[in-house]
Amino acid sequence: MTVVLGDHDIVPEKNLERYEVVRIFKKSFTNVLKGDDIMLLKLGREAVLGGKVRTVNIADKRHRVKRGTKCLVAGWGKTKEADSVMNFWL
Repeated sequence: MTVVLGDHDIVPEKNLERYEVVRIFKKSFTNVLKGDDIMLLKLGREAVLGGKVRTVNIADKRHRVKRGTKCLVAGWGKTKEADSVMNFWL
């Protein structure tokens, strides 16, 4: 399996750089509402950071965020249950 970093509109004409996935660390995704929606991938080589590709910190599950704290959100997909998958970053 390979992945593309920093782009969501993957078409052959773009000739995007692909990274081989050598290991998948995933949960069972039994309850997305409780946070069971993260999958970690180990890439075959170090990712080139910059532009749209950055690291993101993952907090310990005991960590509580105070009201008004600015947070970083990374991902894509449905914004509501009835929506189709959106073609942009959230």
